[in-house]
Amino acid sequence: MSATQSDETVRPLATEWRRRSERSVSTLLIARLEHQGSADQPCRIRNVSATGMMIEFRLTLAQGEAVSVELRNGDRLDGSVVWTEGGRAGIQLHAPVDVATILVPANRPVAVRGKIPRAPRFATRSRVRVSNGSQGFNAMLLDVSQSGGHLQLDPAHPIADCSVITIPGLPPRPFTVRWQGEGEVGIAFGTMIPYAELADWLANDGKRFSCH
Repeated sequence: MSATQSDETVRPLATEWRRRSERSVSTLLIARLEHQGSADQPCRIRNVSATGMMIEFRLTLAQGEAVSVELRNGDRLDGSVVWTEGGRAGIQLHAPVDVATILVPANRPVAVRGKIPRAPRFATRSRVRVSNGSQGFNAMLLDVSQSGGHLQLDPAHPIADCSVITIPGLPPRPFTVRWQGEGEVGIAFGTMIPYAELADWLANDGKRFSCH
């Protein structure tokens, strides 16, 4: 069945899936969604149980399609699409999960099983502009999250805190430097990118992979 299932077909599937997903917990977690034939995208987990979850997404998914959802703690949950309707989908997990682990707060200071929760990162190859006062230069954004990014740049260009990054299609954002290596810099945005804004940007390959 295609992603354009009729309401008459989808609603009974969704109702039955919710009935079977006992002890589900309502939440609003941001995760990374992967499925065959498309670049990774952000999604929202709206509720979750030991055997399934309901997500919101910007992609087109089809019933029976295999997907993988990466959580903030780095765990990957593999499953199959049971139903889709209005930008939401029910995912049946291939193996039961510990719901308490999924619900670890993003700002929790203690690692869980050696993994520290962090905002999902998404691979990009986007040309960006970095400016610091009167100086400005081009750089490459290698990956991005709501809270920061990973830049590749000419080592000859100095970069410091209180700089501003301009990503094509997004408002300029001040940032601070988290780490530096030879020709690479990790940055933290002064203001987080809203979920909807980042999801729309990542869905536009022309902006996300603008170096091609």
